[in-house]
Amino acid sequence: MKWAKRTNGRIEVDDRLQLVDPKGKGRIFAIGDCAQVSGSIYPAIAQVAEQQGNYLAKALNTKGIPDKDIINSQESFRFASKGMLAYLGNYSGVASLVSQDKAGKDVKMKGHIAWLLWRGAYLSKLGTWRNRLQVPVDWAKTLLFGRDPSRF
Repeated sequence: MKWAKRTNGRIEVDDRLQLVDPKGKGRIFAIGDCAQVSGSIYPAIAQVAEQQGNYLAKALNTKGIPDKDIINSQESFRFASKGMLAYLGNYSGVASLVSQDKAGKDVKMKGHIAWLLWRGAYLSKLGTWRNRLQVPVDWAKTLLFGRDPSRF
């Protein structure tokens, strides 16, 4: 199928994440890295895809399978950055966290504390409790015994 695409190759969607379709068929949505909201430029990161998924899930669960009137009455999608975390290696990282209140300043940190924060955020995003228990065990094994070069 041919859909409207931006110059960067992403599928163009409106502010309600619905494909921009000149034929007006509607009821088709795109989210994440493959979609670009008209008039907005969002980074291709998991934070955007997660917020888009939550927005669309809420709309579909609240209103059922949408028709054009429901979609047009729905509030537009707005991305709200929570900040950025990065692991730099050697138990070091950087963090830039966005303040949730209007008067507060963004929090920036680096080094071991930022690495620990990155690890905590990573664990909190894992889907199952099995993974939330397995990943720290794997991290501890790597810390104690090193990486096994024969597996790479």
